[in-house]
Amino acid sequence: LAPLPALQHALREQSKQEAMHARAFETALDLLGTGKPPDRMLDALDDFGRRLTTDLAAGRLACSMFGLQYVLEGLGGVALS
Repeated sequence: LAPLPALQHALREQSKQEAMHARAFETALDLLGTGKPPDRMLDALDDFGRRLTTDLAAGRLACSMFGLQYVLEGLGGVALS
């Protein structure tokens, strides 16, 4: 999906940064307590997963990247609110 070496490098670095964010949110959730997300949120995440899979299969890298970033930022906001 990323034919240019510079883009491959940038995506690897971005992946590392996102993994750190995920660990930070996981720690925050552990500290704040856990609970089951509302069904509507789980349904929306399932729908997003299907669209992400479709975008990736079609080679739409930009759509999948921006969509994923949007969802992750939204989940982080919900988790910390």
